[in-house]
Amino acid sequence: MGHEDLGNHHYETGDMAAASKAYSRMRDYCTTPNHITSMLFKMVNVATERGDWMSVQSNVHRLRNSQSKPEDAAKNLSKISAASALSQMHQGSYLEAANSFLSVPPDLGDTYNEVISPNDVAVYGGLCALASMNRDELQKSVLDSQTFRNFLELEPHIRRAIAFFCNFKFRQCLDILEAYRPDYLLDIHLQRHIPQLYKRIRTKSIEQYMIPFSRVTLDSMAKIFAPTVVGGEACPTDISSPFVQELVGLIQDGVLNARIDLEKGLLVSNQIDLRAEVQRTTLESLREFNEEAHLRILHSAVLQAGLEVKPENGEGPGLGKGGRFPRAPGKD
Repeated sequence: MGHEDLGNHHYETGDMAAASKAYSRMRDYCTTPNHITSMLFKMVNVATERGDWMSVQSNVHRLRNSQSKPEDAAKNLSKISAASALSQMHQGSYLEAANSFLSVPPDLGDTYNEVISPNDVAVYGGLCALASMNRDELQKSVLDSQTFRNFLELEPHIRRAIAFFCNFKFRQCLDILEAYRPDYLLDIHLQRHIPQLYKRIRTKSIEQYMIPFSRVTLDSMAKIFAPTVVGGEACPTDISSPFVQELVGLIQDGVLNARIDLEKGLLVSNQIDLRAEVQRTTLESLREFNEEAHLRILHSAVLQAGLEVKPENGEGPGLGKGGRFPRAPGKD
């Protein structure tokens, strides 16, 4: 146990490199699965403090494959899931991180406060989900989740923000997030991801806002997504407006399949009119059915009149038994 005590000393004094070396030397003296699990968790803690997220993922994988007893494995599952989600978030895999945070069992409690708390799980998981999931997925996987609901109760503003997003109230959702931005910028794990997460959430809000409409006025969008500009000296729908430039960037990046009509002050969607497409497909199917029915009726009339031409020996099938009346050119 000397290596463990030495590692604990280095960990408490902030020498993470020495602590990692000391803990790694424990492996040769671990004789039970519980000892190995304890050593791996210490390695995860040190790697988290060092920001070595590849090492965190490696040790998490070893923890998942450890030969612990079923009851011990179940007890450690919440900490393993939380550590895995945290490393995925730091690697920029926000969708995978969201799914991992959402799968953290509610029995995490205060057992892993040295790395992550239940409040952190609610905030990190909620923001990653907002940045990577659409409204239907948020409703099903977050708000209706029986396991994650326990975490959301600890941070009700995150639940409100997600509920506003799902209910198409994007202005209220963005206002809540902006109100908590200063707090998140002080979070040791979250602060470096706030600009990217907030940008993704805002972009998804604009994208989701456009889905039900074929065209939207720029004024109505500016009131929702750029309220500080509306009423000011700058025209929110002018080409030089930051909001319009943001829309231009989203169109150029392929996020929005739309075009801007500055003369009429509209954002016009280029998406296919699904109703017209269904109608066109139906009419095409009806035309093909009518042609096929006409040819079958004509074939039946030829057979009844005894006008069928039987194929001669060595020739291909004609209109004899088993033959088929040929279609007119261009009818294929």
